[in-house]
Order: sequence, then structure tokens, then C-alpha cells
Amino acid sequence: MDWLQHVTLVKSSEEQISILCQDFLPTTVFAIQPDLPEGVVGFVCKDLACLEPAGSHESLKAQVLSGR
Repeated sequence: MDWLQHVTLVKSSEEQISILCQDFLPTTVFAIQPDLPEGVVGFVCKDLACLEPAGSHESLKAQVLSGR
């Protein structure tokens, strides 16, 4: 039931996703997004809200891990 209540969607490159998958993220779904806008490494959506586009791997990871 936790997954249904706290789902996280991450859209990013295959490289970024492979780095994030090294952490245990059981309620996270990943989608490869090969054509990201310039200066963006990924998008994170939690529940029904999307966060600001992440401009670095560090900010992407922080968005994914926030609220865990």
C-alpha cells in the first residue's frame, strides 16, 4: 500500500537512472527520457505534483530522496 500512497516518477537519461538505481527506491518508477531540454538532467513527480526540473545529478537525487 505504501507504493500507492507515495509513488515517485523519475524521467531522465539512461545514465542518470542507472546511477539512481544504486539506491534502494522501492516506491520509485523510472522512465527513460532521451530528449530532455538543455540544462535539465531529469524530472521528478511525487504523488500528483511535479517538482521543478533538476539541473544537476545532485539536485535530481535530492528531489528523489526528499520526503522518504
